[in-house]
Amino acid sequence: MTYLATPNWVVGWRRISLGDRVRILPMSRIEVGKKGRLFLGSNISIGPNVNITCFGKLVIAENTTISANVFITDMDHDTSDPNKSVMDQDNLVSEITYIGKNCFIGTGAVILAGSYLDDGCIVGANAVVRGRFAKNTVLAGVPARKIKERL
Repeated sequence: MTYLATPNWVVGWRRISLGDRVRILPMSRIEVGKKGRLFLGSNISIGPNVNITCFGKLVIAENTTISANVFITDMDHDTSDPNKSVMDQDNLVSEITYIGKNCFIGTGAVILAGSYLDDGCIVGANAVVRGRFAKNTVLAGVPARKIKERL
């Protein structure tokens, strides 16, 4: 059974693919742009106050847990023109941002555009992730780095 607590703010429902048993707790914000596609696999738990922004392709594979206060995105803001507000510049959308099967994302973590977390990755609390990480990697820090492998 899929569960969406209230209140939540969701834009772009028609561009979201949901598996079975997706649980989204209160105060989350999910925004999928007109060209975006968000894929949430089965048995996903999204904690309270999570912010997901998708303007390209963002995948969260099955059996993944996302703790409270997490931010996940597949886009950056262009900041190249110092004479313009960042909000008046283009969005830079990554080809894909991917979180694999059986991952755990700790409280307060940030998953930035273009990141690729293979199956079984664990992201520590408050880590800031950008990059590609192999299966069963445990990440922590700002910027996030490998601290060990799950055996």
